[in-house]
Amino acid sequence: MMRKRRAIGRVLLIASIASNLVLLAAVLYLRVPAVHQALYPVVRVLRGSPPLATVSEVPELPRLSENQVRLTVSQDKSELVVELPQLEDEVRYRIEFDRGSPLEIAAGASLFRWSLHEGESVGETNWATVFREPPNAGAVWIGEIEVHRVSESEASQNLGTQRDDGWIYLGRCTFEVVGASSRESLLIEESIELATLTEAERARIRRAYPEVAGPWDTHATSERLVDDLRRFLALLCRLGLRTVCTTNSPAIYQTSPSEALEGVASGSVGVVCQGLRSVFVWLAISGGLLDVRDVREVDLLRTPIVDRLDPNSHAVLEVRAPGGPWFVFDALVQAAFTDESGVFLSADRIRLLRLEGRLDRIRPISLGSFCVTNVPSAYYASEVGGFWEVFRLEDTDRYNANYWSHFQRITYRNLTLPTD
Repeated sequence: MMRKRRAIGRVLLIASIASNLVLLAAVLYLRVPAVHQALYPVVRVLRGSPPLATVSEVPELPRLSENQVRLTVSQDKSELVVELPQLEDEVRYRIEFDRGSPLEIAAGASLFRWSLHEGESVGETNWATVFREPPNAGAVWIGEIEVHRVSESEASQNLGTQRDDGWIYLGRCTFEVVGASSRESLLIEESIELATLTEAERARIRRAYPEVAGPWDTHATSERLVDDLRRFLALLCRLGLRTVCTTNSPAIYQTSPSEALEGVASGSVGVVCQGLRSVFVWLAISGGLLDVRDVREVDLLRTPIVDRLDPNSHAVLEVRAPGGPWFVFDALVQAAFTDESGVFLSADRIRLLRLEGRLDRIRPISLGSFCVTNVPSAYYASEVGGFWEVFRLEDTDRYNANYWSHFQRITYRNLTLPTD
């Protein structure tokens, strides 16, 4: 009898210990990430779920080629994970930053974490310079990455915008930034309807700005069209419709075109490239300078879409004389472009010249002295030279944060008018 009681006691003790271990494992599984990751495959099997793929079965991101870089931004935009191309054996990377100590990466590794500091988005940027260090030899410069981090408080105080954790975007970058897929579209074409630019709205714009109704040339040639574009830009300047700043800029799309134009003319709404492009389109179509079939919006992106990283972008137009080819017209910079033989260039042609390293063939055609009107005391606008000094058309370094570096990924947007 005594032996039987002892046996039962041992069984109960073992059961108690086992149940406590199961309870402890459950608590650790739910609360400790490392334990959760280790036990998750077992739990899947117990549930009858198919087993997880092995590491070799998980698809990898495309391998980086020379002079490419892949960027990943942390959720709070305070850190950047930078992936560089793999180096040959025994060669390592060395990274020097604008602040802090240099970073030595072990041979064979190509990732590093970069803590970003806040600061004025123009005057205090994050900077990383990348070197390669062969064994028993000096460091060799590879490239540079500059990142602007606009803090949440700076965005609120100086730009009048509310955005969680601010935002970050690239400055100078001598590497080509690539996305998760090597098959990302470089050229995209789509169509949109200018739904708010109704016939009644176009009539209101003509009544408010009768000068835009011309008369305009029939544009038998690209040269005659460029002459009228030049005249139209000068007209926008005289009408006070080039309020080039970032103040309250989203408001231009929160009302009707005629009311938005009133805001721009009064200085209460600022426009940069995209907003000024819309101002030009609304007026040019309403006044008869351009037929909607002979003008299209063009979005230029310097980088692929990266989560939480604002892409360097620019907004221009392409226009064409009747029956002629499309060519770039930049309403903000007030320029068109030809090659050395005088042929007007499309956005795609400029992109190809950039890829071929032949930017010196591009000839910018000025369409008037740069004009800014009604600029309030606002971020960039009050600084010496103003926002517009970032456009240096003579800078042809293909990897720099210059004008031409935006011609990397292009979206063409064909326009239509609503049928009232």
